[in-house]
Amino acid sequence: MTSSTGHSVLQLPVPPLEDGVRERTRDHDAGFVSTDPRFGHAHVTTLAPFAREPSAADLAVIADIAAGTEPIPVRVAELGQFPDGIIHLRLEPDEPLPALTARL
Repeated sequence: MTSSTGHSVLQLPVPPLEDGVRERTRDHDAGFVSTDPRFGHAHVTTLAPFAREPSAADLAVIADIAAGTEPIPVRVAELGQFPDGIIHLRLEPDEPLPALTARL
């Protein structure tokens, strides 16, 4: 996904949390709520910022990494909140996610 600030973000969607995160986001920062159904309000960021405009080669590398990555089972260990109201999750185990970021 490309943001208005000129970079893209690689993220893993978390569909079971989407409705709740979207509503909470609307309460704290309505401008961040997207009407684009492809936008994942509930997600785990794996790499940000990424490329300003990913090339076909960039996307092919990501597709290869995604195809070779087994599902990563995690659980929400703790819910935190930044001063601006944005929530974040601490996931367990956390080891597989930094490894994925390193591959990306």
